Amino acid sequence: MIRFANEKDKSKLKELCISSQSAKQELFLNYYFEHKYIKSNVLVTELDSKLISQVHMNEHVLNLQNKKLLVSYLSGINTHYDYRQRGIIRDLLDLIIEDETCKYLFTFVEACNPKLFEKYGFEILNFRKRYVIYKEELTKVNAFGVTNQVKSSELLMVFQKFSAIFDCYYDRDLNYYSDLIRRVTCCDEQIATYYEGDQLQAYCIYVDKKDEVLISEIIYLDSLSLMKLLKYVLDHYLYVCVEVSESERLERVFKQSIPRTHAHTMVRLNQPKLYNKLFNVDVKNTKQFISSLKKPILLNEKF
Repeated sequence: MIRFANEKDKSKLKELCISSQSAKQELFLNYYFEHKYIKSNVLVTELDSKLISQVHMNEHVLNLQNKKLLVSYLSGINTHYDYRQRGIIRDLLDLIIEDETCKYLFTFVEACNPKLFEKYGFEILNFRKRYVIYKEELTKVNAFGVTNQVKSSELLMVFQKFSAIFDCYYDRDLNYYSDLIRRVTCCDEQIATYYEGDQLQAYCIYVDKKDEVLISEIIYLDSLSLMKLLKYVLDHYLYVCVEVSESERLERVFKQSIPRTHAHTMVRLNQPKLYNKLFNVDVKNTKQFISSLKKPILLNEKF
């Protein structure tokens, strides 16, 4: 039986997510189910009195070509090990995609299973780069001005300046950053900020994964701000992994670093006719929409 989740399902759905994903994701899942879970946005499959499959549908406002659009991001897509290879997740997605086509101009999903979603008309929207930066590359830089001081309003201001050259990203406001700070706390992540005088110039979000330190987001207004943040994070480590958008070329600053690129987000254009009317263009499908974008994409989220 396919149905919407209810409040009693919450703990069981979290357990299903934890059992289906890496144990390293447990802190994030605790945060998600405590602060982001909305039962009416989750479709589940119940079989043999067990919850065996789920898909979460999260609404967001997207900045796209100077317009703000309500879109959907599918996440938490998983099936219990004992019930896989039976087409159960496809049955859920069939219903969801039909509904999404009527409600949203775009639907997004993390690009972790492209073959599954290509069958529904999804295409890879953007890629992310991962650099490995070694401590020895920053010997001439100091971390003066870097702190753990965090203010939502200042983080937002820096992001707005940074994102001016990009397109296709979540509309961030004070509530977004208040929630981000809460997520960082819940997930044992950290935020570092760099000030020049009393003006915030950059921030980054990073986590110590024991085997490596990962910066999952770094927002900066110039290369000096970037290097100072990295110097600060590298204080106790030999190297740091840094994820940035596809258009950012950190190898211009760090000559020895060669990035690895991975697909990050897939998108489905649900209503081409409406899109054409809104933007005065003529695209027939998702692939043509992606090709028509003029600015680099900044979408970094996964839910």
